[in-house]
Order: sequence, then structure tokens, then C-alpha cells
Amino acid sequence: MKDPHQLGRCPFVPLLYWFVVVFFTVILGFAAPASASTLPTRIWDIPAVESDAYTTQVLLPDWGQITFKNLPAASSNGTIENLGRSWKAGQTPDQFLQLGDISSVLNAQILSVGAIEQLPLESINLDSIALSSFPLAGEQIVSHLSEIVPNLGQFKLGDVAPLSSLASQILGNAEIPDLGSIFELPIAQVISQFPAFAKARLNSVDLEQFAFTEIPNLESVSLEKFTLWQEQPLTTIPNLNSVPLSSFPKPVAEAGNLVMRIDMIYTAAEGKRHNTVSGSDVEGFAVDCETDCAYIELDNLENTGRKVRAALEGKQWISGRYQQVQGGHGCLAGVNGGKEPTGRHPFGSLFKLVVEEPDETTDAVNTALYFRFSNLCGHTPYFVGPIPFFSYRINSPIFLGALHEDPIPSLQSVSEPTEAKRNPGSTPAAVNCEPTSANEQVLPATYMEGVDVALLGRAIAALESAGNAGYQTVGAYVCADGDSHCGVALGKYQLMSYRDDVRQSIRSVPGGVELLVRIDRGYQPTQAEVFQYFPPVAQNNVFQNALARDVVATRQQIDPTTDQPFTGTRLVERVAQKHFGGAASKADASYSDIHNSYSLKSYGERVRQLYNSRRGAFLSADSSGNNFASGTCIPTSGSSDQSSTGDVSSIPAASPNSILGLSELVLKVFLSLSLVKVPSCLGCKFRKLKYSVLLGLSVGVTAAFSLFVF
Repeated sequence: MKDPHQLGRCPFVPLLYWFVVVFFTVILGFAAPASASTLPTRIWDIPAVESDAYTTQVLLPDWGQITFKNLPAASSNGTIENLGRSWKAGQTPDQFLQLGDISSVLNAQILSVGAIEQLPLESINLDSIALSSFPLAGEQIVSHLSEIVPNLGQFKLGDVAPLSSLASQILGNAEIPDLGSIFELPIAQVISQFPAFAKARLNSVDLEQFAFTEIPNLESVSLEKFTLWQEQPLTTIPNLNSVPLSSFPKPVAEAGNLVMRIDMIYTAAEGKRHNTVSGSDVEGFAVDCETDCAYIELDNLENTGRKVRAALEGKQWISGRYQQVQGGHGCLAGVNGGKEPTGRHPFGSLFKLVVEEPDETTDAVNTALYFRFSNLCGHTPYFVGPIPFFSYRINSPIFLGALHEDPIPSLQSVSEPTEAKRNPGSTPAAVNCEPTSANEQVLPATYMEGVDVALLGRAIAALESAGNAGYQTVGAYVCADGDSHCGVALGKYQLMSYRDDVRQSIRSVPGGVELLVRIDRGYQPTQAEVFQYFPPVAQNNVFQNALARDVVATRQQIDPTTDQPFTGTRLVERVAQKHFGGAASKADASYSDIHNSYSLKSYGERVRQLYNSRRGAFLSADSSGNNFASGTCIPTSGSSDQSSTGDVSSIPAASPNSILGLSELVLKVFLSLSLVKVPSCLGCKFRKLKYSVLLGLSVGVTAAFSLFVF
């Protein structure tokens, strides 16, 4: 006869025991989050479609904190002998990339050293660094410096210490009757009278002895105006390697909105995989794999409680460690045999994201970034790296970017800021001064000609898309210039579809040409089509580039109210007018748009008010002398992005990591308490009570512990 105290007499107990074990085992192995070593990250919450389902939390890079300097170091060496370029294991990207490598993608060359200094960084003070810390300036000859540095030629030679020292060295042996007298001459005159001085390079003297600011206005020169700017390593431009990648004129951002779940992981033993989402910008992103097809298999998110399904079941992202695809453009397309690892561009074309080595034994996979080198005639394939990136496990959500498939909720639609609605026929009484959404994308704070271009862009966007769908806004079909240009206003900045830069961007997307033909004939695209063919990152790029060009061009034009070049808030007004009415529009004109909501003049004034109120005070003197009350803005309390983290280890308490930790703790407490003996247990009824009490105690202890810790 069996002992009545044995568990076999009470089926309730082992059932309860195994239920708890299995339940928490499943929880601990489900929806494993990604990890990112020390990369700054943020969490994107994808809301559940079903009311009783959980929110999916996707780990994304925090481009507002990631710089070329704090990206992980390369893990291998490489050399391109014909180009004289190389990279070494242990080097961060700023140590092997040059300014020309990032110019077409980030437009970094339009920045000046002064603009970089004014960014909200832990930056260096230009007064405290030597002129030698900017070797690009030292490479210039004096005559060219005089051409690109504003008003430099008007300064007396003796007032600019580096140039007066250079003149003494170059002209000291010349037969000049009174050498000292030339230091009283304007630099432009000395250049014209003494060709040897004009052709001398600035670094012919020791620049270590001079402060950066001893050449007046040097900090205001755009990098692209210097000779040989393309060949400058990023580390040689003061503080450029500390600029967040989201703060460049063309910011790095999520290019698309698709998130999928890693369903399975396979090694190189697989072959003949023809349902891929990987490839290159040359071959496309559905390149077949025939042999050695290590890959991750992707699925929709329905396994985490969703019924949202698209035609993406079983898609395969092939490992770039095993499959090479065609890459590169122009004269450099043949470098590395014209090959690069297969992968995707979910964050734009600065780098390529590649799946590395899938490991079936651990159900884990690492990813890496690969850069490319560029010059004036082309780009190499993306094979410069690898730079370690995120690691994933089975059931991790992974960001894919843009796919021409059924969309799921997008980054922008999830975090769209709330703004006052623009009412046609009247000027809005108030617009929020600050974004009300913690997740709103922060545009780059780039100063050009004394104007914060990013802030100006936000002021314009507040008028153009207030109350609408932001990046997915579609305006009315209109014609301009005697009906020679017809189209619709698209996106957050209401950019007209007939603009060359907008059309070029849309054409670059498969199907974009056909969409433009339909729009030209009067078709009004849907919000989904705007998001697909003119996504947020493209809108930001087009708008920021156009705004920067307008600021530079307008600064050279004459303000009819002062007969002087546009400057200060008048420059802000006129640039806004050009956005509203076109570059050829008449300054301060009284004509308005089809809604009669603003005239050209009142539009510029309204943008100027928003610009000033958002910024607090304009850096340059207000040439108009006007003082505008801040009552036109309703400020909201500023707050940082609560989802932003220093690294993956600091995910908020509601994140998958803390849920997993809590689950593990419950399991451990239950198993520990289950070993406690109750000597007076006189039957199955009491043992049922015992294990029920133990389970309750374990949950209670865990809850109390979580309140204390979390």
C-alpha cells in the first residue's frame, strides 16, 4: 500500500506543479527581445489590434544619441590599394570614413564648423582649440581663403595673426622697402600685390600656435567650399564625429514601417531559397539563394495575439556571411569584385544591415553594418566593416523598413504629434510650441547664415500640416504658373508633386513613375500611397535640402524694405514665403493660396512668429525691430522621450526584459517554497491547500519584490 502522503494520490498537485513549470518556461522563451551591446536604443510600442493582446515592443537604434564616434568598432581589417583606403579592426567608423563618403547621404558638407559647434552637444569651444585642429583650413591657399571666408579680404593683414605670420615668412626675403607697411593693408590688396603670398598654403606656418578663432569668420564657411573637402577624415573636422546621426541635414531615420517576427533560424546547410527579402540596391531585395543559404525565416506578428496578416509568411533574410550580391555604382562599382554581403537598408543608404551567422544551437543571430567608400564618380559596394549591431533570438521582432506589402502601424502614425488644426480662411490663434508626443522625431538643429534651419522647418510644418495626418497629408489638386505646373501638396511639409526634387524622390520607388502620371492627370493619392512612395525620411530629406538652399540663396538677395541683403528675421520670413509661393514669388506679395488663409506676406510673418516663440529669442539681431508676444503659442511642458535608453539593459519596467525577469522570479519562488514540508498534512485535501497557499505566497512575494525593485 502506497504512502497516503505520496503525490500520486493527489493528481491536483502534480498538475498544478507542471502547469506552473510549463507556463513559465513558455513565457521565458517567448518574444525574446533584441540586444544591442552598448548602442543607445529606444523602444517603439506597436499597439495590439486585439483589445486583449499585448503591445509589441520593438528595439530600435536611438539615432538621436548614436554618432560616428560611439558606433561599435570594426571587427576585421580591409584595404583598397588602388584608392589608398583601409580600415582596421578596433577602429570606429569616424576613424576610417571621409567626408566624401557621407556627403551624398547625410549632406554633411553644407555644415560649417560654427554650425556644428551650436548643436546641443558636449562640444568643444572654438576659442580653446588650435587652428591646427582643422587641417582642412591649413590645406587652403591664401587667395582661396579670402574668397570663401566672409569679409576676410577687408581685414588688415596685421589684424589676422596666422596670415601676418605667413606673410612675414613668405615675403621676409623679398626686396620690399618697407615690409612693415604691408601689415596695415587690407588682406585683399596684399594678395593682389604679392602672388607668392596669394599662392602660399596656410599650413606653411605652425598653426598650433594660433587659436581657431584668430581667422575671423572661418567657422561660418560651409565645408564644401574648402578645396579637397571630400578627402578629409571625419576626425579632422572639429566635433563632426560627435554629431548625432539624426541631426545631419539629411538625418538617419527609419526608412519604412515594417516589423516582422523571427520565426526560425537556419544554418548554411540549407539551399534553394527563393522567397527572400534580402539583396542590394543594384539587384533588388528579393535575390534568390541556391547554396549555403543560412538565413532567418520571418513571420507576421499574429503569433503574439494579432490577426493583422500580410503576404509575408515565411520570408527569408539570407545571411550576408554566405551570400554575396552585386553592389556599387559608377567608377567604383568594380571594387571588391563588385560584390557585397546580401542585406537590407532599413535605415537609409548610409550603411547596409546584414544578417551574420545564424546559430541553430542557441536560436540566436547577430547582425552587422557595412559602409561604403565614395568619390566624385561613384560608390564602392557596401563591404567596409563589419560593425557589430543588434543580436536577436527566435520570436524577436525585427525592423525591416520598407516593403511593398500590406502595411502595419507605422512609426509616424503611432507617434504623430497633436497640433492645432489649421482652419482655411482664418489665422490659427494658437499652435503648440513644443511637440506633445514624446516620440516625435527631432529634426537636426543646423545653423546656416544665422538661421536655425531645423527650427524654421518645424515652424513651417506647424502651419502646413497642423491637425492633419502629418507625413501622410494630401492637399487639394491645384495649378500654378499659368497652369504649366499642376499637382497636389504632399506630406508634412505640403511639398508640391510637380517639384523636381519631389518627383525625383518618388520616381526612385518602384511604381513611383506610374503614380506621378496619375497625379499629373488629376488623381489624388491616398494616405497609404503617400507613405509608400514618399515616406517620412524622403520628405525630411527633400524639405531640409530645399530649405538649406533657400537660406543660402536668399541671404545673397536684397531685401526691398532695407535695400540690404536679407538677414535676421527678415531672412526667415522670405525663406518661408518662398516655400509658400515658390522661389520666383514676389517678396511680401499680398496674393494668397486657394484657401485664402494666408497672403504671401502674412504667411512669412506667421512662420517668423512661430520660429521666434519656439526658439525663445533669435540669435541674430532682429533687423525689423519688431517684438512679438509669445501669446500666439501655447507651450506644453517639455519632456524627454521616456522610451529612450542608454542601452538595452535599461529598458523600462514594462518592457519584455522586466516581464521575463519577473516570470523567472515567480518560478524560482514557487519551486523553492514547494520544497517546504507541512508535517501536519493529513490527506489530499490539505495538500491541495498547501500548494494553493504556496502558489499564492510565491506570487505575493514576487509582487512585493517587484514593487521594491521596479
